[in-house]
Amino acid sequence: ATTDLSLNGWTFRRLDSGRYLAELTLGAQTRLRLSLDPTQAPTLRGTNGFSQKGPSDDFASFYYSHTHMQVQLEAESQGQGLGLPKVSKGLGWFDHEWSSSILPPGAVGWDWIGIHLLDGGSLMAFQLRSQ
Repeated sequence: ATTDLSLNGWTFRRLDSGRYLAELTLGAQTRLRLSLDPTQAPTLRGTNGFSQKGPSDDFASFYYSHTHMQVQLEAESQGQGLGLPKVSKGLGWFDHEWSSSILPPGAVGWDWIGIHLLDGGSLMAFQLRSQ
């Protein structure tokens, strides 16, 4: 599935190289550009990327994560700005999940956490919330 999207002038896309690019305009004077480069193969969630959310396959999604990405942020601003340096670098995490189904009966959402570990590993956990 493609990850390309555009919403109210904000864009996010995946290049053939695997790099992700995002461009965000904040008001008339501030523009942010993000570049995200995976440093590891994606982690497929569930069974080979098929993440079941209930007792049957009807309640599931397709889901993968890039848990370690080199991120670069370029900020342009006329006027006061956001107080960001012109270029910032760091480590990021990106999830892509999509589905055409809803949650199972009685579920109202889920709680999710993703953590980078000091040894270079990562941990993700979630739980479904009921009414």
